[in-house]
Amino acid sequence: MVYALLLLYLSRLGNAIEAIANPNCGYLYHAKATDFAKIPGSAIAYWASKKIIEIFSNFPLLETIGEPKLGMTTGDNDRFVRQWHEVDSNNLKLTATNRNEARESLCKWFPYNKGGEFRRWYGNNENVVNWEDDGCEIVGSNCGYPRAKDFYFQQCITWSFVSSSYLGVRFSEKGFIFDVGGSCVFSRDDDVYWLTSFLCSAVSLMFINFVNPTLNYQVGNIAILPVIKGEHSSSHQIAKEAISISRKDWDSFEGSWNFQTHALLQDKAIHQLSQAFTTWQDQAEQAFQQLKQLEEDNNRYWIDAYGLQSELTPEVPDEQITIRRADLARDIKSLISYAVGCMMGRYSLDKPGLIHAGQPFDPTQHTTFPADTDAILPITDQAYFDDDIVSRFIEFIQTAYGDTHLKANLDFIATALTLQSGESARDRIRRYFLTEFISDHIKTYKKRPIYWLFTSGKQRAFGALIYLHRYTPHTVGQIRTDYVLELQRKLTGEITRTQTQLDTATTTTAQKAIQRRLKILRDQDAELAAYQAKLQTLADQRLALDLDDGVAYNYTRFKGLVYEGSDLKMADLEKKAQWKLDLLKPPAKPQ
Repeated sequence: MVYALLLLYLSRLGNAIEAIANPNCGYLYHAKATDFAKIPGSAIAYWASKKIIEIFSNFPLLETIGEPKLGMTTGDNDRFVRQWHEVDSNNLKLTATNRNEARESLCKWFPYNKGGEFRRWYGNNENVVNWEDDGCEIVGSNCGYPRAKDFYFQQCITWSFVSSSYLGVRFSEKGFIFDVGGSCVFSRDDDVYWLTSFLCSAVSLMFINFVNPTLNYQVGNIAILPVIKGEHSSSHQIAKEAISISRKDWDSFEGSWNFQTHALLQDKAIHQLSQAFTTWQDQAEQAFQQLKQLEEDNNRYWIDAYGLQSELTPEVPDEQITIRRADLARDIKSLISYAVGCMMGRYSLDKPGLIHAGQPFDPTQHTTFPADTDAILPITDQAYFDDDIVSRFIEFIQTAYGDTHLKANLDFIATALTLQSGESARDRIRRYFLTEFISDHIKTYKKRPIYWLFTSGKQRAFGALIYLHRYTPHTVGQIRTDYVLELQRKLTGEITRTQTQLDTATTTTAQKAIQRRLKILRDQDAELAAYQAKLQTLADQRLALDLDDGVAYNYTRFKGLVYEGSDLKMADLEKKAQWKLDLLKPPAKPQ
């Protein structure tokens, strides 16, 4: 953001210098001070044309059509705000229409508009806020400020407070509370779509840059935009279609709470993964181009409505279209993530949508492809266990797409992940789970993972994924007894066999290869022994988790046992969890 502002400043400074040296260069503006007063806030927009000044002088302001409202300040987002996938779905209410309904639901977590990255029309529905009992904890903390409460849970238009350079405006259905970073405009139902259309246009962006040339789009800036009153049926329809396309895109990925099934599994008649991807690619491209056309039609409508043909053009570059095109590597990785979700019981091939996210586990929900009984999936450099994650993934592909094209489908997956020279498809898939999956998962789930990698260390002697929403106080003990101790026995046998191979090897080349393998096995055995001792210490504590505490705090309780990397630093999580640590501190003794 600072970089963008610097470029803006330097470009205008450069124009000013050139204007002084060459008055005919086109960068010299003549403006009357009285004209600035015609723009709300008396912004010194010296580059504003007479047409723009006329519009600001003669047109009513947006605040006469709708009500822009500044959102809530919780006072401590680490304590009161979560990503929706962190919490128990039984304690999450997505469809409240008013505060009374929210209170009577007895739920704790409710959707929270918080801005987010640049996205238009629909989306960024990721956060939830603790509004249990009408926000009693936030109010009682004496640091929160829940503004505009009478507007909570109402249909509205929201936008991202901070932007890279574009105004990211989105339609928001009923059910949301809103933050300062996701402040909102409320209007009559008849007006909400054409107002969304206007705010998503190039015209509104130009207007807002006159009243506020920074990259922070505030409620006051939106309130004083000049609007055209009247009938706007064309823009109303454009907005509805654009919202529909953007909503479908948002719900196509598992970051959405309305995600149903993976895009590459939508047509059950398709048994070749390459064909499934081509079908999805065509659908995504068609949607992308359709939305681009709608955005250009929308710009054209508002440019014509304001008579700004000499000021703006309707074209929209591809980088401003905020739905996603198909991407082979990303989409194959997301298919792998969905497969892991089916293994864990989060999703099912039997029915769409979220299946287990806090509910008691019901295996009958997973008959086509059974979910793992203990939600512990071992990841090792060889298939030491029956529920080895690579073996289960191959079983998933076989179940989802059939036997006939299994080899071709695995080859397609491995190629999308990028094969190394001489590497088989199954080896590449195993390498992905061993070294890459967890980082992709952390990225997908915005540094609040729901699948936790228990790992013995750098030698990768042992790894296992667990599912946060199926964790029990016995999980760590099960990892130790059912997997780590068993793996120690298997490694001992593997070391013995490898030593025998070394003793009988007849060539120097063979001996060197076996010696390298033997060293790896012995290093892994030593690492595993140390890890087993750590597991036993924690297993004896039988830690229970409260999902309301969030991933940041709960994850830190397993420090030394779970993955920690540059993409998920324990120190960063501990800072986010400080609110909980403060609550756990014993009260100070009186002096």
